[in-house]
Amino acid sequence: GARAAAAERADAPVQWSQAAGGDGLFERLRTLRKSLADSRGVPAYLVFNDRTLQEMAARMPQTREQLLAVHGVGQRKLDEYGDAFLGEILRRD
Repeated sequence: GARAAAAERADAPVQWSQAAGGDGLFERLRTLRKSLADSRGVPAYLVFNDRTLQEMAARMPQTREQLLAVHGVGQRKLDEYGDAFLGEILRRD
């Protein structure tokens, strides 16, 4: 029925992210961005926009220098948010 079809659709991105690696990380980075933005009282896009998070998830930078090379990451944002985002990227569950 419709419920089974909806469940299949809901499962598909999870299966994809396990295969591809980056999508689950993108969602974790979005969650981190929201908590940082909320704690500072600013809109999430002022922390980093989606394109920047997508590029982080795809490139998976391992160092501050590599993170600085990601589109949308400048020195100020690196200093303010870099360690938190690197920690999330490097996290192994």
